Amino acid sequence: MTQEPEFLFPGTPGGEDARRVRGPGWISRNRGEISTVRRLGASAVMFAPPHVRIPLALACLALDAALLAEETRRGARAGKDLSLSGAGLAIEAAALVAATASAPAALARQAPRLLAVRRILARFEDARTRPL
Repeated sequence: MTQEPEFLFPGTPGGEDARRVRGPGWISRNRGEISTVRRLGASAVMFAPPHVRIPLALACLALDAALLAEETRRGARAGKDLSLSGAGLAIEAAALVAATASAPAALARQAPRLLAVRRILARFEDARTRPL
């Protein structure tokens, strides 16, 4: 099944390359399955053995990052929304790495601060996506 490319109206800033909207990639076509696997993984984190929890949580973050990258590639997210989501994922990943036994001491000392910053960013994200 081939999908027809979408085109923006003539005069779109950026020239001919900006007029063509990219078609869905593999991630977009399988978004439902990826989201289901991510939800199942996040649920399994609570019941997983201790040595599996952090790698499983990092895998869930990697899936979130892949979905965010695909939304960015398609142009579905831009500006502040994209930067807040990207920063939140990066801080969350750093906090998870800080919780590992092999984390550098300097990063491990910052784990509580990283979690606090992530909570603040989550509030900003919620405020931006919440309907008025």
